[in-house]
Amino acid sequence: MLAQIDIISSNSLIEAFWRQLKHAWLFLNTLDSAAAVRRLVAFYVREYNEKIPRAVLGARTPDEVYFSREENALERLSEQRKTAQKVRTWQIEQRVVIAVNRHAQALLSEVSPEQGLVENLLGNLHDVCVSSTASDRPLTSSRSRS
Repeated sequence: MLAQIDIISSNSLIEAFWRQLKHAWLFLNTLDSAAAVRRLVAFYVREYNEKIPRAVLGARTPDEVYFSREENALERLSEQRKTAQKVRTWQIEQRVVIAVNRHAQALLSEVSPEQGLVENLLGNLHDVCVSSTASDRPLTSSRSRS
């Protein structure tokens, strides 16, 4: 299974919030009426937004983040996203290089040096690796082995 990368919106945050609400608050209290549930949920949401700082928000509460008028917030977040994309791209390229090198090692173990193909094979694999990480083509070479 492949991880989903660069997902703009997801319901995972709200799912985590409701799980926390249920397990850390509602299940610990007596829920004898709908009014009691409404009162407990309202209290928890108020506490969550106003008083509980979050590490992901830089030790600020959700209200502090939402109501702050940080002028460059969108630009800063956009730049952080671009940086994260570059890091992930680099990590993927490194994994491809490692996989190609392992494949080359396996192929080289099958080819004897006197066949004269070792340097050519390494060159072909390097070309394939570099061109494949630069584009989305599969790792195949148009050169045929003789």
